[in-house]
Amino acid sequence: TDPKLYDVFQKEITAVKIETRKHFLDLINNDAFKAANPVLQYLGALSNQEKMIVLLLKQNYSTKYISNVLNTSQSSVRASKVKIKAKIRDAQIPQNIKDELLKLFA
Repeated sequence: TDPKLYDVFQKEITAVKIETRKHFLDLINNDAFKAANPVLQYLGALSNQEKMIVLLLKQNYSTKYISNVLNTSQSSVRASKVKIKAKIRDAQIPQNIKDELLKLFA
């Protein structure tokens, strides 16, 4: 394979990942999306990236897929999942919502 073609291909992949991440960020900050996903109101203590991880987990996406979408490593996603789980456990939210969220990490 031509190394120049490979470089072009990798740049395009990176551009798509950046656009996808931007799209997710726009979604989690969109009022209509928040209204359609009421669980977001309980995730105030999470960073935007952590919120994106929760939403992707709710859609049953794998750690590998999430790391690709967020343009980060799988180990970073795994570490974030541990932090998110701890934040959810400590959060002052209704127990049924907490249980629903914690199931994502089982």
